Amino acid sequence: PEFIESCYNSPAPCDNSHIVIIDQELETPIGMVSLMDNSPTNLTIRLNNLWITPAFQSRNIGSASPSFEIKSLLSGPSRRIAKETLYVLMTWLFESCNYRRVDMEIDSRHSVMRKCAEDCGFLHEGTLRKHRVIRKRSRDTAVYSMLNSDWKMGAKESLRLRSGIPKNAPLVEKDKEV
Repeated sequence: PEFIESCYNSPAPCDNSHIVIIDQELETPIGMVSLMDNSPTNLTIRLNNLWITPAFQSRNIGSASPSFEIKSLLSGPSRRIAKETLYVLMTWLFESCNYRRVDMEIDSRHSVMRKCAEDCGFLHEGTLRKHRVIRKRSRDTAVYSMLNSDWKMGAKESLRLRSGIPKNAPLVEKDKEV
């Protein structure tokens, strides 16, 4: 919650910001995402390195490490962490920071991430052939983007539904007094 509050209170993201995704129920880091190639002048930014630890990548949470109490993992709603994270980030970038374009570059062989990007409303713009050399092999990079107009015209609502976030749910929970 502190990160999200600081996001909403800051005018724009920093370039090369690395954001840790924390499960609020377990109070433990479970993934990360990076904000790269920030251009406040052009109101564009790139999401990069979105990953979720393997124990939280699927709805079958039973594969979590033994250090977690399986019962507490299964008690929450089904996990759609990457989509929830993208929903919160995109809401902040488009609605609070007024960005016009958010893009992602994905290894063209990474079918799971490509499917996730498409499910979240990103459009495939094309493939950069032999874009990078990674581990002594040529990598083709698929470029996906979402525009603020896409967000307003239905991508936001679609992503909210796919991530399981209730309508009108606050994105920031205030600390509760006990």
